[in-house]
Amino acid sequence: MEIYHSRVARQLISLFTSGLGFFGRLRSSSRLKSASEESLNISCPRSRLWRQIGVVLALSFSVFLTPMAAQAKQKILILLPDESAGAGGPYHDTLAAEFTVAGATVERRDILHTPNSVTPALFTSAPGPYDVVVVGSTYRAIDPSNWAALNSAIASRAASSFLFFIDSCCEGPPENTQGMSNLTPLIANASGWPGIGIGPAVGGMQTLPLNTSSPYASSFTGLPSIVGGAFSYMSNVPANNALYLPVDANSPVLTPTTDAYGLFIPATQSHGGNGACVFSVFDISPFDSGSYPSNKGKISSAFLSAVGAGGVCGLAASISKSFANSSLHPGGVTNLAISVTNHSNPVGSVGGLYISDTLPAPLVVSGPAVSNTCTGGTLSVTQGSNLISLTGATLPSTGCTLVVPVRWPVDAVSTCNGSAVTNTITPGNAADGGQFSTALGQVNTPAVADLSCTALPPPVPAAKPVPVWSTQALWWMSILILGGAGLYRARKDSV
Repeated sequence: MEIYHSRVARQLISLFTSGLGFFGRLRSSSRLKSASEESLNISCPRSRLWRQIGVVLALSFSVFLTPMAAQAKQKILILLPDESAGAGGPYHDTLAAEFTVAGATVERRDILHTPNSVTPALFTSAPGPYDVVVVGSTYRAIDPSNWAALNSAIASRAASSFLFFIDSCCEGPPENTQGMSNLTPLIANASGWPGIGIGPAVGGMQTLPLNTSSPYASSFTGLPSIVGGAFSYMSNVPANNALYLPVDANSPVLTPTTDAYGLFIPATQSHGGNGACVFSVFDISPFDSGSYPSNKGKISSAFLSAVGAGGVCGLAASISKSFANSSLHPGGVTNLAISVTNHSNPVGSVGGLYISDTLPAPLVVSGPAVSNTCTGGTLSVTQGSNLISLTGATLPSTGCTLVVPVRWPVDAVSTCNGSAVTNTITPGNAADGGQFSTALGQVNTPAVADLSCTALPPPVPAAKPVPVWSTQALWWMSILILGGAGLYRARKDSV
C-alpha cells in the first residue's frame, strides 16, 4: 500500500507539473512576438512559475495519499486455563476480543491448567516483550506451578503490567479452583501490604465506581465504573490503591484501608520498585454477556493508557525516534534522532540507561554523533557500522536525545525504489535481546521510524547556445556586405 501511494504521488506530481507547465507556456506563447521567441519559451519566468505551482499543489495533495509512519502497537499476552469446552469459554473469548478490538497486538495462550507452562521465555519470545499480561480464570484451576511462575514474572518485571481477572465463583467444591487463595499471597508479595485478604461476597450485577481520589485514577477516567456481578471484594486494601470501590462506598475513602472491588499497585510500589504494576479483581463477570455492553471498549483503553508513556503504572521512560528527512537519494545523509522521555514520579534522573539500535540494510553510520544529551555511559558510534549503542548512561530528569548521521550508501542504488526501510528499537533488557531499558523500567512500546530512497532523476540536457556575433564581427561583416554591394554597383554601371 505504501508503494502504491508513493507511485500515485509521483504520478500526481508529474501530471500537475506537466499540465500547469503547459498552461504556463500557453499563456506565455500568446505574448511572444515571433517563432524564434516561441522556441525559447521553456526559459520564460512565467512558465517556470506555473510549473513550481504545480509541484506545490501536487505535493500538498499527495500528503493525503502518503501514509504516516507506522505506529507501533502495544503488545498483550493473555494467559488462561483451557475452558473452551466449558461454561467459562465465552468469558475468555470476550476478554480476548476486548483487547484485540482495541488495536493491540494480542497473543493468547490457554495453558495455565498445564503444570510448568509459564516460563521466563514465554514473556520474552516474539512477539514479546509485552506491555500487558492478562491472566483470567473461571471454572478451571490454574496449576500451582504457574502461580509461582507468575509471582516471579511480576518480581522481575517480565512485562510492564499484569492484570488479574480471577473469578470467585468456584473457590471450593466441586471445582476447587483456589483462585482467590492463590492470588491473595501474590498481591501481598508484590505490595508488602500486611493483612490483604478475601472480603465479603456480593451477588447480582453491580456498578462499581472508580475511586476518583486515588492518585492512580487519572488513567482510568474513561472507565468511570466497572459492571460486574457475583464476586468477592478484596479486604484491607490501602485507600489510595483501592481503584474501584464497593457499590455503596464514597470517594474519598476516609479510612487507611478499605474493601475494594479492584486494586492497583504501581511499578514504584511493586517488589520495592523493581516489579511490574498489578491490577486485580476477584471477578471475570465484566466479560459476561449481561455486563459487558457497559464495559465494552473501556477496560482495554484504560489499561493500555495506564501502561503507556506517562501512564499511572509509573514506568520510568519511553523511547522514540525520527529521521530528519523522510527520503534520500543514493549517497545521501540524514540525522537520526533517538529520544528518551523521563516519566519518573517524582521526576528525577534515572540510571541504567541502555540503548542499542541496529540500522536496517543498507543504512550505515555516516560519522560521529552530532549530539548526545544523555549523561555518562559508553557511546559506540562507528562510521560504516550499522550499530549505535549507549550503555551505563543516566537519563536526566528532562529526558535526553542522541543524534547520529546515517547514510544510504551510493552503491545501494538498486534499493532506491521509493519504498521505505523501517528502523525499530524494541524495548527490553539486553539479556533478553531487548534494545532499550532503564534501572526503573521502561514503556515497552517500540520506537519506529521509516526512511525511503529515490533514485536521482536523469540529468536535463543543457540548452544549446544560440550563436551570437560580437559587435566587431558585425562591423566587419557590414563593411564586407556594403563594400561588396558598392563594387557590384560600380561594375554594373561601367558596363
